[in-house]
Amino acid sequence: EGGIVKLGLGHLTSIAKSKSADGENGPTAQVDTVMAAVGFDKDGKVVSVKIDTAQTKVSFDKDGKLLSDPSEELKTKVELGDEYGMKKNSSIGKEWYEQIAELEKWMTGKTLDEIKSLKTKEKDASHPAVPDDPELTSLVTISVQDYIEAVSKSYANAK
Repeated sequence: EGGIVKLGLGHLTSIAKSKSADGENGPTAQVDTVMAAVGFDKDGKVVSVKIDTAQTKVSFDKDGKLLSDPSEELKTKVELGDEYGMKKNSSIGKEWYEQIAELEKWMTGKTLDEIKSLKTKEKDASHPAVPDDPELTSLVTISVQDYIEAVSKSYANAK
């Protein structure tokens, strides 16, 4: 009872934060990949969920010469931990990995429909879907639409 019967992986990839050259600044290519690995029980409830994001930036000078080190090992937001540096700007004093862990905890034991029906609010243009549920408002101030979508895709891909 309560064991994982299906496992799914869902992801979303975006290049929306890439930038053209601007004055003395060269272009920057940025690929953001949100990933969710989710285990579901026989009733479709989340037993285990792990969410992470890889924010990969490649910088060039104004003449198009590569500035980024192609041999650099790139870390996900969870791997960066405190190095990600969100805590200093966080209204609740929590780093990204701490907030995503709270969201994962909240998702555990819920069905996809329950997760998708999470009440959210727009904080600003960069945060269109911040949790507006009393269980989460003091724990998660990041926008969650992409994480919910990745979990939804993992359910669709579950085998």
